[in-house]
Amino acid sequence: MGFKDRVSGGGLDKVEGFMIKMPGMPHRTQLASWEKNTRLRVFPMPLASGGWQSMRNSVENDDFGDAVIAEPCCRKMGALEQFTYITRIPGQDGEDPTTKMCKAIVTTVDNSPHDLPREWCDWAKGSRSRSAKISKVQNCIFFQCAMFTVNGEDCIDRQTGQPSPKLPALLMGTISLLMTFSRMGNTQVQTYAGPRPSSVMDQTDNGRKQLDKIYADMFTLGDWCSPENGRIMRIHQVPQTAETKPHYGIEMQDVLPLGPMETRVREVWTPWDQLLRYHTAEEQIGYLCRAFPLEAVDFALGRSEYEGLLPSHVRGSWQRLQQQMSGAWTPGLPGAAQQQMGGQQQTRIPGAGRLQQPPQQQPPQQQPPQQQPPQQQQQAVGYTSWGNGGLSDMDETEEEQVQPAGPQVPPTPSAFAGKMNAANTPDAAVTSGAVDPAALASTLNMLKQAQENNGRAGS
Repeated sequence: MGFKDRVSGGGLDKVEGFMIKMPGMPHRTQLASWEKNTRLRVFPMPLASGGWQSMRNSVENDDFGDAVIAEPCCRKMGALEQFTYITRIPGQDGEDPTTKMCKAIVTTVDNSPHDLPREWCDWAKGSRSRSAKISKVQNCIFFQCAMFTVNGEDCIDRQTGQPSPKLPALLMGTISLLMTFSRMGNTQVQTYAGPRPSSVMDQTDNGRKQLDKIYADMFTLGDWCSPENGRIMRIHQVPQTAETKPHYGIEMQDVLPLGPMETRVREVWTPWDQLLRYHTAEEQIGYLCRAFPLEAVDFALGRSEYEGLLPSHVRGSWQRLQQQMSGAWTPGLPGAAQQQMGGQQQTRIPGAGRLQQPPQQQPPQQQPPQQQPPQQQQQAVGYTSWGNGGLSDMDETEEEQVQPAGPQVPPTPSAFAGKMNAANTPDAAVTSGAVDPAALASTLNMLKQAQENNGRAGS
């Protein structure tokens, strides 16, 4: 799981690097919990004429109304900093910089890992306690809604202690939830024998009510958002089976009409292009340069259509890294093998894209694990009805694992050889306590001269 629910302190919008909605919007972004229940009431789209949009535009697959939207997102991405944002650039064709970089790194890790530094290969690996630092961009689903249960706890009013839904809220669901919603929303009830949507000719809100009733009866998802008969949606984990992997499931629960909340919903419902935050190519490249070593950004984008948008100190940094490490570092080799070959641990200069050599006689500094705020829990309370929109008090964080730095080694094979040659000089031999070779040679010459003189005298 990437981000987990953070209900207190502003939800996910207060997490550094989380940039899904536009600044200043009152909506509180929540992510569906993986291990615990999430319950919400999806809002239909209000019309300027005073009516409401129907929950579907037609019976064609995925032809839902504007109460739901899907966008490609990178989630908790980055090795140096972490970012979550929508990657699509409205009005632009082709792949955006983020999608292109994620695909380039992940594909190379899968197919040619020895072409990359080992550290880069580790970015694509995740675990139960830590998500991958880079992965291919996937679509996410979004609802404007009221939240009733977050991370398994009912939303309550802090002052009264009574159940109170949180609104306006923006629910963000991963590709698993998107696929479940699409499957259930497009599957028709085989036993349905009622009227077809084409039979409704009324263009007023009464006609919309007839259409919603037909759509609710025709599809297995049922009524998921209409003002009169929309239901509470429960999102939960479906365990793994022999046929399927674990995934998000949807259960439609009690009917909850908007009733007296209609006016409030009209006030807070926001067109998607004004609620969601979209990022230009220049902005995305800026996030990537903060999230990863500059050499990685140049590796992925340096020979693409975005090369001209890269800062000057980024362009060519991948080639410079290869030249700098030539003969001292083999991409993809384990740390022990690099040490045997004289490889050097990479140390990043804060705020720069270059590499510096650490002092050879100083041990590497190990980064201490980041302190996470203690988890707070709130006793669950029974669900009643709409309440007065109070907030909940829970908070859950996700810990990151910090890998210790490796031992120091000579920077290059030539430098390593230089140290060995320096140890074999006459001066080094005298310093270490061995016989001085120069003095020994002088003594041998004197002995040879004495032998020659004795030979001449005897003759």
